[in-house]
Amino acid sequence: PQRSAVTALFACAYATALIPEALPLLMSEKAAVEEMLAYAEAHARKAIAGSESEVAEETSWSWLYALVFERCWSPGLPHGDAILELSSEALRGSKENSLNHALALTAATTLLAALAPKVESDSDRANLFFVLWKVELRKPSSVVDARFSVSNTESLGDWKRNRLEEYEDLHRVPREGLGRLCEWRDAIALFLLAALAQLATSTPEATLAKHEAFPEFSEAILDELEAMQPPTVAYWTVVARRVAYPALFGPSSTKDEEWQKSALRRLCNGLQGSISEGTGDGSQYMCKGVMVELA
Repeated sequence: PQRSAVTALFACAYATALIPEALPLLMSEKAAVEEMLAYAEAHARKAIAGSESEVAEETSWSWLYALVFERCWSPGLPHGDAILELSSEALRGSKENSLNHALALTAATTLLAALAPKVESDSDRANLFFVLWKVELRKPSSVVDARFSVSNTESLGDWKRNRLEEYEDLHRVPREGLGRLCEWRDAIALFLLAALAQLATSTPEATLAKHEAFPEFSEAILDELEAMQPPTVAYWTVVARRVAYPALFGPSSTKDEEWQKSALRRLCNGLQGSISEGTGDGSQYMCKGVMVELA
């Protein structure tokens, strides 16, 4: 039964991204949409706040429940607000290194990232922006995977993944579609960074600037931009251009001219290096959209 349910959910959500008339047609079936959202909420709750076995089972499907909310939910419909509250509370809560807690935070991050850009209030979107920015996705030392690296903290272990494999996967997306990319280990980062980019674009700069974390954020974002790799760096450049650049280099900046020159020189060198690696004889595959954002 679960296999049939998730297949139907994926088919409906995926169709709305591929076929222009699919979303209006689906949304006209109000009862079906509410049933999909109810299923997604029930299982998302298990992924975030369920028993140990439920969290382990449902976290691997969190990208699918997030995709359903991202494509089918809007303010006024049921179920989304409940997951918004539950996931944001989980991310603001205690920090543990247990396997169960790490998986629950992974699910909460993915689901909040799917829902946050849909929130109507500017101040609420600004708060959720900084909740997501401060997320620390940790891998317990009990998890061993030779394909991916998300942490090098000694107490948490190292999770390595071959970079060439990652670019190979992304290169196949235009041919095989979203399903090729939506393996849960990859979808988390894409949902997270895409949400930050959308929130940075849709939330007024003045509203973000009022947040207590904004001064710390503005400088940190440039450091993080240097450390990121394609394709995630493209989402981060949207955030940097929309939020950090005006704060650090605009008329209202409190930084002196020498600091601005030094930071701008370092930033341009980093972006130039990323572009060079994806062109000519460079060894990295870079999607056209990533290249446009970096340029």
